[in-house]
Amino acid sequence: MDNSQLVIEIQKLIKNSIENYFKKPKPRNHHILDYLFPEERQISSVMTGLTTSMGTTFWEKLANFLAKDNGFRILYKQDKKLLQPSPFPQ
Repeated sequence: MDNSQLVIEIQKLIKNSIENYFKKPKPRNHHILDYLFPEERQISSVMTGLTTSMGTTFWEKLANFLAKDNGFRILYKQDKKLLQPSPFPQ
């Protein structure tokens, strides 16, 4: 895959990640900072939530995409092919 195709795929992943984040309903929790700095608190909340959300919706998908594109085999947790001690220690 050349760089231009890679850039297009990354842009798609970012766009989908951000769109999916804003589609989910957000619970409204009141925090003391909502009364002191309402706009800043809202911005901070959105940015923190988006950053956290992108961990699985963007970075994980990007890592899997790049690994597959470079010939690596992806092991998923549900495959139970990951190496782990048995019995697993407490």
